[in-house]
Amino acid sequence: MSSARATTRATIASRSVTARRALGARAARKTTRRRAKGDEATTAETALAATNPTDKKYVALNGVKLVVDFEMHYETKFGETVCVLGSHEAMGAWELERATALEWHEGSVWKLSVELPAGGVFFYKYIVKGANGEVLRWQDGSNSMLVLPESWNVPNGSHYLVEDNFAGVPNETTEISEHLLAGKLVDAQGEKTQLLQQLEVQKTMTQTALEELLLAREDLARAQSKLLSASSETAAYDVNNGNQNGFSR
Repeated sequence: MSSARATTRATIASRSVTARRALGARAARKTTRRRAKGDEATTAETALAATNPTDKKYVALNGVKLVVDFEMHYETKFGETVCVLGSHEAMGAWELERATALEWHEGSVWKLSVELPAGGVFFYKYIVKGANGEVLRWQDGSNSMLVLPESWNVPNGSHYLVEDNFAGVPNETTEISEHLLAGKLVDAQGEKTQLLQQLEVQKTMTQTALEELLLAREDLARAQSKLLSASSETAAYDVNNGNQNGFSR
């Protein structure tokens, strides 16, 4: 009796271990699926960000980059440094500790060359840092906007000069950026209109295809009905003919 009980207990324990393992395996599979979905979502978000010309991770479709040469005349005190901080990763993505320092040149002209993707829309501002990295001053006025030419209009590695002032007064670069931005908006509106037109065409084609499918189904139903009717008539004829032959015999 005790041997039977021991066997029963061992069987129950074995089943319990097997069930726990099965639950653990299912949980692991669920976790893997959730991670996979999360990775897919992250990949999709990254891909979407890369196509947004205002995103910090924007990349030109064909990989074309421009060398943007920032220049500014500004009188600083000993130990101070002029830095640029902006919306793109190459300009620190608005993180103060990642602001990029310009180099001082003769005549108190500060210069910096940064590679930025063609066709991008960037916002930035200059700051002055002290010897210990503390922010002493921010450029006056609103954030500056920089719109670069589209990648198909410039060769890779071209230089684009941006001459600014610490007072934040609009300059030639501002006017060019506004003009390019307006062009982008017009192009975007044109693309939107084309997409809407294509969508309407697709809707019409889909509706036509559905109507043709319904007609084909009706024709098929009628053909099947005729086939069944003909089969029934043939069967009835065979039965009647058989009966007549049997009766004659």
